[in-house]
Amino acid sequence: MLFTRQFEVFRKVYAHHKEYEPYFGHYKSPAKVAVIAPGSWPSGEAAQEYRGIQLMLLESHIQFDIIEKSQIAVQEKALSKYKVVILPEISSVDQSALASLKKLVNEGVHIIATNRSLSDHPEILDDLFGAKIKELNHDGAGFYLQPDNKKLFTRFDKQSLLFRKFNLGLYDFDGAVEMQLPILTPGIPGPPEIIGGHEPTGFHAVGIKNQNSGKAVLMPINLGKLYYLHGYEQHKNLFLDLIDHIFPEVNQLIRTNAHPRIEAILQNYALNTPENYGNEAKDGMILHLVNLTGFSGNTYFDPLPVFDTEFEIHTEFKPKRIWSMVSEKEISFTFQNGRVTFKIDKVQEFEGLVMER
Repeated sequence: MLFTRQFEVFRKVYAHHKEYEPYFGHYKSPAKVAVIAPGSWPSGEAAQEYRGIQLMLLESHIQFDIIEKSQIAVQEKALSKYKVVILPEISSVDQSALASLKKLVNEGVHIIATNRSLSDHPEILDDLFGAKIKELNHDGAGFYLQPDNKKLFTRFDKQSLLFRKFNLGLYDFDGAVEMQLPILTPGIPGPPEIIGGHEPTGFHAVGIKNQNSGKAVLMPINLGKLYYLHGYEQHKNLFLDLIDHIFPEVNQLIRTNAHPRIEAILQNYALNTPENYGNEAKDGMILHLVNLTGFSGNTYFDPLPVFDTEFEIHTEFKPKRIWSMVSEKEISFTFQNGRVTFKIDKVQEFEGLVMER
């Protein structure tokens, strides 16, 4: 439903799109991470897990694409270009998708599956992850995770425990190469002077199995839902450390000091004009920025201006020039060893930065 009070916002956004129409729509993503969507209109726990995983990646400015679970087999060739494929609460897929996932990981694509992912296929859990379900649905309230491997969990150098809530699947990872994050029992609740008493359960929250050149990572915990609902940064950092572990180059595409609530979308583009129909996206790159600092998690307020945002982006070409869609001014930059570096003085509501080839 549309009301006249919204017209000014629509006028501003649509005027921007109309002015720069050739720069929208003809894109090719440079992302090396793919997230499998649980459906076209996901709902319930699967949707919360899915949205939480997306939120972690967006706040970290990790570029990713979305492919619906029904398209895994159809898009097998497209999926093979990614370094990491994430399955958030994808409990069941068809047989052709299972075959594609096995082929992808054997060919070097890393897979991260969370919570009850592939739980309807116990033979695949064993084959891909070396895992067997002992207790699929287990209340994790009061339990703790222990990120004791500081070489892997580098963001936990000053923290030894991490609280849990919601589902905490108990799996046997005897067939895995690595078991990480020991699960500890609930201890004594209360103020700091009396809490403690957490004991190892013998279970782990992460199992990793090597499959030729690919790694298959299983986390039978609803980390995405937990972050989506509560937003505790260390739950996100747990996930980021695991991505770093299997794909250390994950942050090579974009390096930035941008605020986590500045959404950054990088695309290769070709001018969206009739003569370019069917041509590859080789006219340059576009970095779209959306300022979401005004979003409270429940409603939207005016965003805060963000100043002095720096970017270092991997490109396959030295840009002829870089310019802003908002100010229409050129932006100074440096280029060295396949990386372009520049700074944005101010991001208000949105921005589009065009790097012409």
